[in-house]
Amino acid sequence: AAAAAAAADEDDRPRKKRRWKERGGEGGGGGASLAPELSADLGDDAMCARFSPDGGKMLVGLLDASVRVIHRDSLKVHLTLYGHKLPVLCVGASSDGTICASGSADKSVKLWGLDFGDMHRSLRAHTEPVTALAWVPRTHYLFTAGKDRLIKLWDADTYQLIHALRGHHAEVWSLAVSRDGGLLASASRDRSLRLWSRSDEQVFLEEEREAEVEAALDASLE
Repeated sequence: AAAAAAAADEDDRPRKKRRWKERGGEGGGGGASLAPELSADLGDDAMCARFSPDGGKMLVGLLDASVRVIHRDSLKVHLTLYGHKLPVLCVGASSDGTICASGSADKSVKLWGLDFGDMHRSLRAHTEPVTALAWVPRTHYLFTAGKDRLIKLWDADTYQLIHALRGHHAEVWSLAVSRDGGLLASASRDRSLRLWSRSDEQVFLEEEREAEVEAALDASLE
């Protein structure tokens, strides 16, 4: 029995494999041979994964609606975050490594503390599944996107919606913010790539909330 238990423990350990290595390509050119350094069984389908800003941890969203925070060097689980009701489709950490955001098919975005895994707030972010998110570097501003064709900018400290960007005609699948935070790129099923630039135009939060309510009413009537 002890031997069986030891074997089971060994099977649960991450399996070490070769690190990436360089090798010569065809015709004498250089090339890269890539192989997994570690692997681990997560117990369910992994839907998305991101490194923490310092590279020390990985954030993984799972089909079982949980988020795992995993040590990069050992693949041991540091935290498991529970709260979503449907699969987690996107994850990401703020550039200072203090907040994890997760977006789900349950239409919510949840904000978590990465020290202890406490949930700071659950945002009813979109009227359809949340498909993508991206943090603005050196801030706690967060962009989210969904199948409702909207992109939204949130303040993760006050939990307020700052702005909603309308322009895509189908689901928004991916977001990326430039290193200086001045540009946002969005890719959609409408076959377009859009670039959004930061402006100095003043945004009134009350007007944004009213517009959001009107958009939700319009969506419910469609």
